[in-house]
Amino acid sequence: MWRVPGPLCRASSRGWQRRLPWPSPARTPVMAFPCSLSSAAPSIRLSPATRSLFDEPLAIAVQGLGPRQPVTLRACLRDETGELFQACARYQAGHDGGLDLARCPALPGGSFCGLEPMGLLWALQPQKPFWRLVKRDVQIPFVLELEVFDGHGDPPGRLLAQAQHERGFLRDGVQRVPVRDGRIRAMLFLPPGNGPFPGIIDLCGVGGGLLEYRACLLANYGFAVLSLAYYGYEDLPKQMKELHLEYFEEAINYMLQHTQVKGPGIGLLGISKGGELCISMASFLKGITATAVINGSVANVGAVLRYKDITIPPLGLSPERIKISKSGIADVVDALNNPLEGPDRQSFIPLEKAECRFLFIVGQDDHNWKSEFFAVEGSKRLQAHGKEKPEIVCYPGAGHYIEPPFFPMCAASMHLLVGKPVIWGGEPKAHCEAQTDAWQQIQGFFCKHLKGKPSGTSSKPATQATFLEEWGPAERFPTPAGGYPVTPGTRVKSEARSTEWDSWGAGRLDGAAAALPFLPLAQGCRLPAAIMWRAVAVASAPARALFRAPRRPAVSVAVSPAAALADERVQTRVAGLGPGQPVTLRAVAADERGCLFQSCAHYRADGRGELHLGTDASQGGDYTGVEPMGLFWSLAPAGMERPYQRLVPRSTGTPLKVEMLVHEGHSPPGAFPGPVVAKAEVERWFTAPGVRRIRLKEGRVRGSLFLPPGDGPFPGVIDMYGDEGGLVEFRSSLLATRGFAALSLPYFDFEDLPKVMKEFQLEYFEEAARFLQRHPKVKGPGVGVIGTGKGAELALSMITFLPEVVAAVCISGCSSNTVADLHYGEMTLPGLRFDMNKAKATTIRGALAKWEEKNGQKASEAKEVKLYGQIPPVEKMDESLSTLVNCEKLSLSTNCIERIDNLSNLKNLRILSLGRNNIKNLNGLEAVRETLEELWISYNFIEKLRGIHVMKKLKVLYMSNNLVKDWAEFVRLAELPLLEDLVFVGNPLQQKYSSDQNSWIEEATKRVPKLKKLDGVVLIKGEEDEEGTN
Repeated sequence: MWRVPGPLCRASSRGWQRRLPWPSPARTPVMAFPCSLSSAAPSIRLSPATRSLFDEPLAIAVQGLGPRQPVTLRACLRDETGELFQACARYQAGHDGGLDLARCPALPGGSFCGLEPMGLLWALQPQKPFWRLVKRDVQIPFVLELEVFDGHGDPPGRLLAQAQHERGFLRDGVQRVPVRDGRIRAMLFLPPGNGPFPGIIDLCGVGGGLLEYRACLLANYGFAVLSLAYYGYEDLPKQMKELHLEYFEEAINYMLQHTQVKGPGIGLLGISKGGELCISMASFLKGITATAVINGSVANVGAVLRYKDITIPPLGLSPERIKISKSGIADVVDALNNPLEGPDRQSFIPLEKAECRFLFIVGQDDHNWKSEFFAVEGSKRLQAHGKEKPEIVCYPGAGHYIEPPFFPMCAASMHLLVGKPVIWGGEPKAHCEAQTDAWQQIQGFFCKHLKGKPSGTSSKPATQATFLEEWGPAERFPTPAGGYPVTPGTRVKSEARSTEWDSWGAGRLDGAAAALPFLPLAQGCRLPAAIMWRAVAVASAPARALFRAPRRPAVSVAVSPAAALADERVQTRVAGLGPGQPVTLRAVAADERGCLFQSCAHYRADGRGELHLGTDASQGGDYTGVEPMGLFWSLAPAGMERPYQRLVPRSTGTPLKVEMLVHEGHSPPGAFPGPVVAKAEVERWFTAPGVRRIRLKEGRVRGSLFLPPGDGPFPGVIDMYGDEGGLVEFRSSLLATRGFAALSLPYFDFEDLPKVMKEFQLEYFEEAARFLQRHPKVKGPGVGVIGTGKGAELALSMITFLPEVVAAVCISGCSSNTVADLHYGEMTLPGLRFDMNKAKATTIRGALAKWEEKNGQKASEAKEVKLYGQIPPVEKMDESLSTLVNCEKLSLSTNCIERIDNLSNLKNLRILSLGRNNIKNLNGLEAVRETLEELWISYNFIEKLRGIHVMKKLKVLYMSNNLVKDWAEFVRLAELPLLEDLVFVGNPLQQKYSSDQNSWIEEATKRVPKLKKLDGVVLIKGEEDEEGTN
């Protein structure tokens, strides 16, 4: 059957509402997180409140806005690798200050416009180019973060409200069963209940590994689904050079013999290369009843396919037909040869041999290959051999990766076979509408053909009784009288009304008829019971019944308060860990320029699996001991950011957002962290509600005056920073929150002030002091002044010469006037000059003396010595290191060391940390070759690994973000007999594979086969590999 769904051809903006139930946010309990600094902040209302399945709709509304207030909504989501996906939309609130995305259209200027209730999800786009959203661990939900900002500015205005929502994949009661039976490597998902259930094998496309998310989402609706890997996973072949159908036949037999799988046949579902394999399986293997193919080929592509004595060669291709854009993205849609011509006819799969029904899902803008052509030719061949015509559903504007509903469209990403980014095709809105409809088509197709009865033999209505009989009592749903008999070609609309809600509810749900979607059905197909009753459930059942609490507590990190002033303490707790479990807590923040700052600390959970940073001590990382705010004050430039940068907030109206992450295990600074098990975001504000900011241009005076809430008068303070120039306001704003009228006073490099610090006139500062003293909101008789660095010098000068100044606070200032001459009337204070020739680096001797004074211990007796981050930095590893005869762990990271030297007396050294220095080679390490087990040397300038071979005891090597670019250097690591943990990310050699981690791991382990962990990824070796190492 050939069918183009009408609503999708029109790309209607109301397509979601016709297909999906929309819970009313006004009648559903919610969990929203408004900014705690506002006494009447708006809030976000969600339905379901805290958790939903990824393929289910989410109702979003905002309340508490001003009448007709313009706002920007932003959605953020991070995948397991930490890559960020974002979408934003501009809206205007109604006259009542409310905003319901199901009723209010988005205005132009965001990621989408028009009435798009789920637009913030399907419009999500990666911040990293050519990155696709893929769910790797279905047991952990995605965390969707929603934010509301004031206005339509770019960047957005002040944050008004925020909320988090979990988008899960496993419904409560679904079993996830690893399968390692014979040669089969897979994951089986079983629905709740006693079964048996219709069985499906799910295959992904090129890329290898095991992707479970589609299989587990299908299992939520009553199917027993086997997600089957076929290469690039555990001990399966690493590459897709040759495939044998006997492997897939073994998987079919496994499903048919399983006690929870209903016979007599099973279904197949595949996308891209997986769809093509499904066609091959249906053509040669027995026990298959229904096959659904998403943008698949009817010709064998990419690898030789064998079954017994039959060989199907891959379809040929012509690289000259690949089009490369100016941005380097390839369009490969015309690359494959025609499987109907010449020798390439041998690659055409003989699907006429199949004894099953087919469904072809086709994206008409697929740029991977010509999916529509393949579906049409497959249909012709089936009919030419007297087989039943397949169902073909085409979607205009849909690209290649047609995923379950609400996955954002992947426009382009790396193609494993092409070796570069390729365009996949599709228009985001049309593509995501296609995903919603295709998901229902697939479920309806399998419901129709996997029940063990011929299609159309029963006229029994699809009532609740038949649903429970065939699918098991997974959910208890209300029953409309008489059920829903469906005739071909019709749409069904519910006239049912729900019963009273339970204690969560708010009266009766009188709009169930409007909430149940119109369900478009294939001609001759009865409405699938699973879809029918799931739709009724979402529309009318309480959210609590649909989204139960997880069976075991998930790891969580809570920071209280989540939004606070920057000078206020917070409490950080972690729960849900195992007793004694080691974890690394990491804080990440970015300034207005996008420069990243991060910190980390090592902790170990208590006997209850909990951590409290107010009482538990850090065991390592950027600090040790009990430091409740350690993750904040130890923030330092991350990665390859320029060192010694300051985190200086420039906008007092925007909070500094700090992401708190909990990683498995203990990963040292600069090393690749373990998997993220929990995260939270903290907002550090620099102003409080009611604080007024007044830009000042009074006479010669420039700056910003911050006034506390209330009528005043208030104590007045002038605030000045150091020799970086410009206007720095955040301290003044915080002072105003504490009741001071604070004038942030720039004195050069701002507006029409002098650009450079050559000389100063004290009359400028006198004018500022008099302005503040005479201000009606300032309490007399005098004012105070606070300064840092050069600002502290000027504060001393002001309190010395100006009678208006009665108090001064000097932070890290000099008692002499430095650098620039200071004039006041006829008096001149010359600037004390700097002689940079006298500037000296910190010596090892000096650093050891400071360490001994701080720790109260002789360095020669210590087993661990930390000399990192010296100011001024250490430049040379001098002979004073020879005194560390008992040292087992030495840290010299974050200095300016250029050469490894003077380690010969360190006979007990096991761990050496030299990250973030200027080291260019490994010469000098041979002195500790008999003892050194771990070398941390990330963020240096090492290009050659010459000399590494002598480190016979080395087990751990962290050398990310260096300059190694050749495999010839990398293979030197194979000479290290004990090396098992390597961090190499950020080197030019690894960056060549940045878009394909699997290929990088494969190439690296091929050359250094004894590795157990690479770039934080635990390597699982096959049985043959393990045997080969014994």
